[in-house]
Amino acid sequence: MNLSSRKLEVRDLVKSYRAAGGRVQAVRGVSFSLHKGEILALIGPNGSGKTTTLQCISGLTLPDKGQILIDDNIHVGSSQRLSYLSGDSEFYWMFSGATIIKNYARLYGTTTQRIELLVKKFRMEGRLNRKWHQYSSGEQMRIRLIRALLNDPDILLLDEPTSGLDPVVAEALREELAALRNNGKAILLTSHQLQDIERLADRVCFLANGQVIQTGPLTDFSKPLNKLHVTYLVGPNSIPTWMSLVENTTFSLPLDNLADVTKYGQVSSIHSCEESLENYFIRISTSGEHLKGQQE
Repeated sequence: MNLSSRKLEVRDLVKSYRAAGGRVQAVRGVSFSLHKGEILALIGPNGSGKTTTLQCISGLTLPDKGQILIDDNIHVGSSQRLSYLSGDSEFYWMFSGATIIKNYARLYGTTTQRIELLVKKFRMEGRLNRKWHQYSSGEQMRIRLIRALLNDPDILLLDEPTSGLDPVVAEALREELAALRNNGKAILLTSHQLQDIERLADRVCFLANGQVIQTGPLTDFSKPLNKLHVTYLVGPNSIPTWMSLVENTTFSLPLDNLADVTKYGQVSSIHSCEESLENYFIRISTSGEHLKGQQE
């Protein structure tokens, strides 16, 4: 991607917090870039530094070291060009949804037409007169989403945006994010819903123990596996030990045994296997590789 399209760059970000017995390093030299018209996903195990990284970028917390740049200019604090959504952010419990949205709309100079568009998009018509504490978790997330999009930001930071959403609203959000990306917005998101990442993200940055393990397009996180999936027209009467059932008449087997598959029935299809993003996540998170560089 052409560097001239870069919107956000994070360079050697470091952030630690005081904790019992010393300091905890939440982020350890994280670097990545986010470009115009791109969705970059930060993924990794709990405690890997994803939320802290977003909070540093948004200005909610100051990093100990490192630089954050927007369009190659040093960024410190908040900016109307940037909007941050956290799945656990709270508002005053007695504020109505309408009050919350109107207060932020006034701050951003948002038009009535845009407010109405977002309220309709996230299916909150007729629900904005209730108090914040009376909303379900899904309704609260919808209000957070409307608030985050009021200022039509160039850069959107989303921390677990589909958390608590029903399937209809979650799908509306996915469509909105794809449209924003196609309109040139730069979107940085975290999610444990890896199907959302595989569907939306242009690139993935895998964090573990506060460090970047790998960054690249989704294809970089999949690799051919030394096995095949074979589907038979009718399930075989006998199954050798080197074949394992996947579902119904489909079996998994090592690549070296391909020549023997016709002995057990009429083959309908044969497919090579690749590691999925979910398998990559599990493999790296459980292999100990993510603990490299951890300080005692």
